[in-house]
Amino acid sequence: MTARKCASIVFLLLLFTSLVQASAPQTAGVSPDNPIFWRIEIFFEDINVAVTSDPAVKVQKSLDHAEERVAEVEKMLRWNKTDAAEKALNKYDTILEKTQTVITTIDDDDKQQALKRELEINASLATYISHLVELQALIASTSHDATQTALLAKISERMTTTTASLEQVLADKKQQTETAVKANGVTDDVLLQMEQDIQEGIGQTKNVEDQLDSLQKMNLTSFVDTAADIASNDSLMTSLAANATSLAEQAVDAAAEFLEENQSSSSSQQTHATATISDASSRNKLKVDGAITADQQQKINILYQQLQTENTEAEIEIAVSQTDSGYWKIEKEIDGTLSAQQTAQLTDLLLSFSNPTNAVSIKIKYTPVSAPSKSTIVYSGTSDSGVSTNFQIG
Repeated sequence: MTARKCASIVFLLLLFTSLVQASAPQTAGVSPDNPIFWRIEIFFEDINVAVTSDPAVKVQKSLDHAEERVAEVEKMLRWNKTDAAEKALNKYDTILEKTQTVITTIDDDDKQQALKRELEINASLATYISHLVELQALIASTSHDATQTALLAKISERMTTTTASLEQVLADKKQQTETAVKANGVTDDVLLQMEQDIQEGIGQTKNVEDQLDSLQKMNLTSFVDTAADIASNDSLMTSLAANATSLAEQAVDAAAEFLEENQSSSSSQQTHATATISDASSRNKLKVDGAITADQQQKINILYQQLQTENTEAEIEIAVSQTDSGYWKIEKEIDGTLSAQQTAQLTDLLLSFSNPTNAVSIKIKYTPVSAPSKSTIVYSGTSDSGVSTNFQIG
């Protein structure tokens, strides 16, 4: 080829389930140290929230995303990437600000329906704050250098301040709606029953005010002033050790359940095959070594067909492998220039390997020809489930 452009992207994914991942439903996936994929994830999260019409559901989704940003902060601090942690923290602030706006703009002619939504948000907020308390305990129980310690103080202050502000906005809005509902003849007993029904319906066991009080008591600023202060505070270290032990026990149970569920589901969806499709001259090639899902196979086929459709000369190699440290890495190399649509399709394929369970090697090669090729159809291989595919190349 006259023009060669090669690029390589490596992402490291934790193989084991961390304490944060076990203690809270929302965990750090694609993180800010992978700026392109992180922005893509944020973009789709924002779109998902924007198209949600129900305020209670919109707030629930926003709180889930905010919780994920905090988990990303913890992950980036653990990996000593303070700049990336700052990015996640700034996005966290933005999410909480928008969430406040959603709450203040809840307006319904049916005040009881409006109150129902506010009570649902109240329940979601209680769960969210309880997860923040667990994250605070986890972050505090890890040793940090001076730069990380300063950032920890900022994190603690923001988490406590923004959450307290959000709780106050919701409390004020709920009080206004309750007053309007009572004006229509609804009694306190009916309102209390409504709140209890909602709490039971979603399994809420934690009170917002109590959880907020716990968060404020967990304020990291008081014990992250210096590493020396932390090390010399025996009672604090005892408390943190107890916290870490409790979280570790939860992590073991949750990790076992998670692995059992996901291993059984992923094994049923994957096809185990080695497929090579090429013409006699090896001018074109589509090769997959390893276990992939039907969805991943479809994405590979779509990308290959797009190279044919646009008559693009390119060779793409993707390797998913595990390091000695237990991390997964995904390496990509491109020989040639892809169009915007092909790049988007390739990105979509790479994202499908964000939670790998086995090594995979993929090679996609296409070379345009000026005249139709006389190559023959070559059998591609058969999966364990008996699925086979034939391809005509050229």
